[in-house]
Amino acid sequence: MKKTLLFSLVILSILITKAQTKTTHQTWKNNYLETSSIPASKEVLAEYYSLVNKCFVKSKTNTKIQTNCAQNSTDENRLKELFCQMDVTQQCEAPIVFYKPLNSPFKKDVPSLELFENLKNSAMYGVWINNQKVSNSTLNKYKNTDFSHLVISKLSGVALVGKSYKYQVDLMTNEYFKEYCIKTINNKESHIGIKKSYFENGK
Repeated sequence: MKKTLLFSLVILSILITKAQTKTTHQTWKNNYLETSSIPASKEVLAEYYSLVNKCFVKSKTNTKIQTNCAQNSTDENRLKELFCQMDVTQQCEAPIVFYKPLNSPFKKDVPSLELFENLKNSAMYGVWINNQKVSNSTLNKYKNTDFSHLVISKLSGVALVGKSYKYQVDLMTNEYFKEYCIKTINNKESHIGIKKSYFENGK
């Protein structure tokens, strides 16, 4: 009986993971600047990751990611070209992504109390608040209603290397979210997204 139940739970977990992955791919595909219908070659990926490591580094405090290339520079434009040659699976694993111009900001999304408490589990979640990496225990200083938006991304591929957690969580405080909304409305250009977990451990 126990073995049967365990087997059923494993199968259910696999099915849920596949469903979440499919949904994630479809969601981000609609937001990426451009997506190829075929996978990028090894040469394209090698050049892309080489440029990523050249152009983006951790700050001295390890809480922010700094860029070494100016907006619309040759390196950034080349990085954008390479990204657009990837298929959606490769793009979902890419540490630097390029999004279409947003017609409107993200909708307000306050985490539920139950989810907020779950985010304190460091074995499951890596947490960023307002673009800065924090310890999970930092959440004890907040209430769930102190946040207006969150994004949870499942790590895969190289992003999992050296990590003790499986998901990256990006939270925006209420004030930070207000500022983000104003900037987004005024910004009509494509913009960069950074998956900060890739740059941990000196990557």
